[in-house]
Amino acid sequence: MPMFYREFKSNDLGEIISLKRNNYGDEFPLPDPRKNAVTSMVIEEDNKIIAFGVVKLFADTSMVMNQSLTDRKKVAILHQLMTHAIIDTKAYGLEVLNVFSKREDFLEVLKKHYGFADNFKAISLNLGS
Repeated sequence: MPMFYREFKSNDLGEIISLKRNNYGDEFPLPDPRKNAVTSMVIEEDNKIIAFGVVKLFADTSMVMNQSLTDRKKVAILHQLMTHAIIDTKAYGLEVLNVFSKREDFLEVLKKHYGFADNFKAISLNLGS
């Protein structure tokens, strides 16, 4: 069955939260795709969301995907999510796309294949409840 890319819909949120929790736990916060989103996308297969990405106004991208997928499928998903993240961020007129991750292996892939650079180390303050 082919993978299907589409824009995020509000009723996707529960499935995306479960996807993130089941694959990443509390490793990083999942941004609310309904607030300050430039674009939010899901990738479906067999009517199930297998990946999600959002680009917020701040122009940082977050991605979650099912970690039990094959490496080949994960590479294809990453390529599709990154391509759309870059295109959509540029279309919005923003010049920088940030990725924040504690996973060095993931950051190295982005540096090698997409030209990301170690510009700074980021920290954040969660102002939510």
